[in-house]
Amino acid sequence: MLILILFLSVLSKVTTGEMFCDESPFIICPHPKLFTMIPTSVTEYNALCPELKYYIQCLGKYQVKCGGTFEFFKSDEEYESLVSAFSEFCEEGTLLNIIATENLNCLNESFSANHCPEEMDTFLTVFQNSFFDDPEIIVDFPHTWKNCLEETFFIACITEEISKNCGNIVKETALEVIHRTYTIQRACSAEDAKEFLENIDSIFLKRSYKNLIRYFMEKIIENE
Repeated sequence: MLILILFLSVLSKVTTGEMFCDESPFIICPHPKLFTMIPTSVTEYNALCPELKYYIQCLGKYQVKCGGTFEFFKSDEEYESLVSAFSEFCEEGTLLNIIATENLNCLNESFSANHCPEEMDTFLTVFQNSFFDDPEIIVDFPHTWKNCLEETFFIACITEEISKNCGNIVKETALEVIHRTYTIQRACSAEDAKEFLENIDSIFLKRSYKNLIRYFMEKIIENE
């Protein structure tokens, strides 16, 4: 209860305009617990889930009021899409909420018992070295490329785990949430997406990963 009171107190500072712009936005807007864990209890999930929307709204107010070096949302469309997605995801009785709460156990398994970080590291090493005959030489890729590759590969891997553990409906729901929350769009530019699509057939990847990454990149270009 004390934590809830403190959270509401922080939020009230933002909503009433009493925001101190010299403070870190991540102090004023604490990370939701669902960023680091998935409850197995529906009651706990529905209690914690609204923090996601409040967090986005808090960052949005900080960006408008304080500006400066912090740009959390590149457009009003991105901000509104995030708020809308988390609202629907957390509102009891909506399709997204029902699918999430009915599959908490398999979602937990998908996120906790996977080898995606290790697979991602291996993939990046192979990808970088594939341009040279000498496997000891590593390409110094642009920072944006590395971010895009890491994000898309990791999300593709997790999505594959969700499909395996939870079924296709939950996988399709995950793809919708990924798209509406700009998860890939924040890491990859439209230029990155076009370049990866041109070269994806020559990249050593599982077919299922290629299909998912192709889907993500096409969505980025489609919404350019």
